Parts: sequence; structure tokens; C-alpha cells
Amino acid sequence: MKKYLSLFLCLVCLMLMTGCSNTCRDLAYDTDIVIENLVEAKDNFFDSLAEATDNIFCSLANFFHGSD
Repeated sequence: MKKYLSLFLCLVCLMLMTGCSNTCRDLAYDTDIVIENLVEAKDNFFDSLAEATDNIFCSLANFFHGSD
């Protein structure tokens, strides 16, 4: 009887550790996705900022040179 109880407890512990491992793996995957999205958002922001800056300087150059 003690052997079966010990075996059962070992199986329960193993199942809990496996579940915890999956949770940690899911958390790491979600963290990777968040980081990838943040990097992409940063890149998009700087691309938009560069394009807006180019447009502003082109508009200023056209204004001061008198061309449309």
C-alpha cells in the first residue's frame, strides 16, 4: 500500500512539474512575442519619424526656393 501511495505521489509531483514547465514555456513565448512587437513598433516609429522629417524639410526647401 505504501508503495502505491508513494508511486501516486511521485506521479502527481511529476505532473505538477510538467504543468509548471509548460506554463514557464508559455510565459517565455509570450514574452518573446511582446519583445518582437515592441521592436517592430520602435522601428515603425523611427521610420515614420524619418519620413515626416524628410517631408518637413522638403516643404521648407520648396517654400524658401519658391517652387511648388
